[in-house]
Amino acid sequence: MRIIALEGLSGVGKSTLAPLVAQRIGAELLPAIPMDLDAQRKQADASENVTARHVFYLWAIATACQRARESATGALWLVESYIGRAMAYHLGMGSSLQLAPWTLAPKPQVSVMITCNEQVRLQRISARGEPTYWRRRSESSIESIRDAYNEYADLSVPNDNTSPDCAAEQIARAVRAMLNEGANG
Repeated sequence: MRIIALEGLSGVGKSTLAPLVAQRIGAELLPAIPMDLDAQRKQADASENVTARHVFYLWAIATACQRARESATGALWLVESYIGRAMAYHLGMGSSLQLAPWTLAPKPQVSVMITCNEQVRLQRISARGEPTYWRRRSESSIESIRDAYNEYADLSVPNDNTSPDCAAEQIARAVRAMLNEGANG
């Protein structure tokens, strides 16, 4: 199972870019949280216990990976908001869960950290409407989350002042180069 992960803070463009990048690199999209776990996700999100929520998100991602392994399709999978996000966000907000995440799900072949100008990011998330408890909590811990993200990205690609198509092409080129490097190295 080969995984490409698109990671990044809320509002950097992961959801917009994921299908565009997947198309360009010939990958199938793998939802980090399977749709049939939506009721459990809502329960986890309704809780104010950061460690319990952290456990749920890691379990859901591991479940998605197990299902992908069992499917006959998708030699290459692209996941938006993979283990890096689950770990960085929850540890940055104070989760006490300490574990080696790659024991739960495969380490991605390439993990791309999408970044953007902070003002642009904040404009994008404010356009999403009234912030939830978890959005408020994560935004108040944003520097800790940024720090926690450092160990989960192989490369960083900015998504500033460019069209989604241009950003997706830039990410796809970088991913293809890293995949080729891995195949030749």
